[in-house]
Order: sequence, then C-alpha cells, then structure tokens
Amino acid sequence: MKKIYAYYESIPLAHQPEEFGCANYWKHSWTENGWEPVMLNRSHAQGSPAGGGWMSDYDVANLGFTTDQAEAYENDATIQINDDAPAYVFYATQDHCANAIKKFIQDDLIDGSKVFNEAQILGLKSGLQECLPLLHHAKSTGEKKRSDIMASLTTPQDEKPL
Repeated sequence: MKKIYAYYESIPLAHQPEEFGCANYWKHSWTENGWEPVMLNRSHAQGSPAGGGWMSDYDVANLGFTTDQAEAYENDATIQINDDAPAYVFYATQDHCANAIKKFIQDDLIDGSKVFNEAQILGLKSGLQECLPLLHHAKSTGEKKRSDIMASLTTPQDEKPL
C-alpha cells in the first residue's frame, strides 16, 4: 500500500473537534481509495529527516485519486505540487523533498505585500492538473465547517441521514 502523509499540530486557538473531524475524514477518504494514511506530528518532524513521498493537508478529501495514478506522477517527475494556491498536495523524492525544505527556509516567502506559494518558491508548474479534480481541499464557508464539507463528500449516499 502506498502511504500518504499529513501533518497535524494542535493550535491553541483552533477548535480541536473541528480539526479532529477533518483529520478523520481525511484518513477515511484516502483509505477508501487504496492509500495508507499516516498522520505526522511535531515529534515525527523533529525526530526524522524529510523522507519524501506523497503529502497533503489533512483537510483534503480524496474523491478518487488512486495509487496507480500516483505511480504515473512519480514516474513523470521527482517533484509534483499544485500550483494554483498554497500547496495542499505534494509529491517529492527524498532528495527533492530535503532540497525543497532548504529552499523554503532560505528564500524569501514574501515580497512587499505579496506572499509566494510553494510552487512559486520552487519555480514549478504543476503536473498534477489531471488529479486535482479528484481531490477536494475543504474551505470553511459561512454556512459550513470544513469537516461538514468533507463529511458530505466522503460519506456514501446510503449512509447519510435523511
């Protein structure tokens, strides 16, 4: 099974049940599509080097992106990232992951009032365009929380309450 990693760190001002809800729907959606989701935390990050692989935010629902499709992206390039917004899905080999992290640490992330996204910092155009419709990066709206959005996307119709 191919692993997908996400990072979670408790933020004191964040509503923890909402964050846990997102993380649980993240895990469920990736598992349903043949992946082995692994949630990392600060102790993992401090205790091990950047190992590369597939990573996503924990509020990204997988709506059909399979490990077979991921293999094709891995064969196509050593680093893949969405370039339409701040990175919410990312693939890198171990070497390229370590180099990307160094670049994030060393380069300016802001120019005046403009904040660069990760793809801009790395100078990359996304090769992930075909898989992005199979992923949903949940954003809270005035009416719905991210976890509610993820629940509506990942819960089968026959299991939803009437």
